[in-house]
Amino acid sequence: SKAAGLRYDFERTFCRAKILTDVRPVFEDPGEAPVGAVITHTLKLGYHEGEERDEHKDIYIALDSEDISTLQRVLARAENKAISLQALLKKSEVPDLDVKS
Repeated sequence: SKAAGLRYDFERTFCRAKILTDVRPVFEDPGEAPVGAVITHTLKLGYHEGEERDEHKDIYIALDSEDISTLQRVLARAENKAISLQALLKKSEVPDLDVKS
């Protein structure tokens, strides 16, 4: 139970994520046909806050396609680091107490 407590001993903990993708038309003059469009992404992050993690909040962050590529690289790097550290723990015979969900 101490390991679970340490895992969540943060001000905010991740709950869920969603990306909303939209096409937004660009107008040169109101009432005229669009001259083009842009694709936008909104990252919706849900998190728990408070000592008992009983307060749920959301934050919305605007992204473009380059931002999505950056997030993919950052997440892949984090996964690789976790795999490396898990191998180190196994080799040193230190139990991995991470709570798998």
